[in-house]
Formats: sequence, C-alpha cells, structure tokens
Amino acid sequence: MSYSENKKGFSLIEIIVVLIIVGLLAGLIYPKYTITIERTRFGEGVELLSALRRAQEAHSLENGTYTTTMADLDIEITNASYFNDPTLAGTAAAPTMHIQRSTGAYTINMSIAGVITCTNAATPPSCANLGY
Repeated sequence: MSYSENKKGFSLIEIIVVLIIVGLLAGLIYPKYTITIERTRFGEGVELLSALRRAQEAHSLENGTYTTTMADLDIEITNASYFNDPTLAGTAAAPTMHIQRSTGAYTINMSIAGVITCTNAATPPSCANLGY
C-alpha cells in the first residue's frame, strides 16, 4: 500500500490556500457591502426630508408662506432608525431641511425645491461614496 492510497482529508497547505482565497474575496466584497448598506440608510434620510418638504408645501398652501419651526408643520416624525431628528433652517422664503446621521458621519440637506446635498463629517463613509 502506498502513501497516496492512505491519504484522507486535506493537507495543511490546501487548507491555508483556501483560507487565503476566502480572505481575499471577503476583503474585496466587504467594502462594497458596507457602501450598499449605507446607501440604503441614506435613502431613509432622503425619505424623511421628502416628507418634511411635503409638509412645508402643505403649510405654504394653507398659510401663504413656509415656516422655519417644526411645530408649525402638520407632520409627526417618528424616531428614525439611523438619523437624528430633522431640523429646519433658512428663512420662511427659502427654508432648508437637514437631517444628520446618528453616527455623525454626514448630514443630508434638502432645499424647498428638492435639491439634495450632503455634508461630510470627518469620518467615513463620505458623501461621494454615497453618490452625493
């Protein structure tokens, strides 16, 4: 009986090669995965700001002007999963809405015209990675 006939299982070298390949694949996939997840969370922030913008439009139709006070709007923002409470800024003629990621990584801004911008903080992910 030769050595090759008694060989059962994998050698240490084969296992190491497989682990290296799996590690490389994971290293390539994980960054894309985290960006995709963050884009989904970014979408939640945009949706909240869009709802706030619609409430601003309704307030403008009823009162003839926009507001810079959240209490004046007929909207209830429930606790967002990944964002702090939205805020209003600007003037009654040109209000802007802002919402900050709960991690502080970035702030999403929306004008009353619906233009979305993103402001980076010092920590990743950057707005550029999210498409803004």
